[in-house]
Amino acid sequence: MRWIHTRSRGAALLLLMFVLSIMLSLALIGVYARPRNLAQQAEITTQSLAQAKLSLIAWSLSQKATSYNRSRPGEFPCPDLHAPGEEYEGWPGTASDDSCNTNARRIGRLPWNTLGLPKLVDGSGETLWYMVVSPFHDSNTAALNSNTAQPYNLHAFANGGSTAYPGAIAILFAPGSLLAGQVRNNASQQITPANYLEHYGSYNNASTSPTITRLNGPLTNATGTLLVNDQLVVITAADILPKVLQRAVAEYPVALKKKYPLPPYPPAQEGGCIGTPPSVEMYGIDSDWLNRNAWETLLRYDCSTMAIQKK
Repeated sequence: MRWIHTRSRGAALLLLMFVLSIMLSLALIGVYARPRNLAQQAEITTQSLAQAKLSLIAWSLSQKATSYNRSRPGEFPCPDLHAPGEEYEGWPGTASDDSCNTNARRIGRLPWNTLGLPKLVDGSGETLWYMVVSPFHDSNTAALNSNTAQPYNLHAFANGGSTAYPGAIAILFAPGSLLAGQVRNNASQQITPANYLEHYGSYNNASTSPTITRLNGPLTNATGTLLVNDQLVVITAADILPKVLQRAVAEYPVALKKKYPLPPYPPAQEGGCIGTPPSVEMYGIDSDWLNRNAWETLLRYDCSTMAIQKK
């Protein structure tokens, strides 16, 4: 009967080796799958932030303004202040007020519905957050052009605070997964920036004040604990205003020729042939934005040919 016991022990040993090999394989799969998973999450975050930035810029540059529509090319929509799952999620402001005339209303989620986008999320599955500074939000009606007074007072730094992103007028945030102290269970918690965006030292990504500096993560302490996992993408005035100036150069003569289709063309505002273009307000499609935002002060006009150039 000894051979039976020997065979039993051999079978048990083979079974044990088989189980151990499966466990080792699963462990190795976990080790190698985790980096791939993290890489995939990072790629989702990068793509979402890039798409959001391009869409915001396109929306801003395409705004049309007439005497009945006070939109200003160069401005941005107000953030979405709704909790996830609410009826008007993805639209600016709240269900009762879509303005952002206060600092507290200028930080929230990306208004993806307004931009004509699907709901953009980061690698952790969280909707992107977004902040815009005055005077670039679309609740502001002041003249907006390349000479709009600075400073904008919105600043962001790379991880560690070593490299600055200057002249920010809007910031996109990928909030990442929960960190210590953050709670996202109910609607009130889900509209609180501090439950998604981190505060570290003098940096506070969740602050409603535009003068507080933001920090781009990830940032860990000496023991490897994650302190900031927000990923930031910045939009600057240089991303927007030169392009709006190009639009002004292209659209000004078109609007003028609707009023003055044939020469002689009107003189410049200074009275001579060369200088600031004459007013085109209320002439030509969507031309009101040019004069109302004083873009003509940045242009050089020649009445002999109606040529328009930037100064």
